[in-house]
Amino acid sequence: MKINKHQRRKLKRLAHSLKVSTNIGKSGLTEGVISSLNEILDNKELIKIKFTQNKDIREKLSSEIISKTKSNEICLIGNTLIIYRQSSNPQKRHIKI
Repeated sequence: MKINKHQRRKLKRLAHSLKVSTNIGKSGLTEGVISSLNEILDNKELIKIKFTQNKDIREKLSSEIISKTKSNEICLIGNTLIIYRQSSNPQKRHIKI
């Protein structure tokens, strides 16, 4: 699903009040982290991810997260990544874009 700039702006505004869902620490991206992110995305659709370590390669890790979870990057501000993926379950879709 492609997101235009108006939808991206709306999602960024919605994410402002969200708490961080996952922290990426010194172990980086593991299969456990990816499966956890997929599960959270199925339930919440819009999440924040914080890079607590590996801050120098956060752009590379962000692109890996986006490709492995098949999500859309909303923005990467500082050490926080905001991503969106529409839930596959129609009953869990609570964000209208």
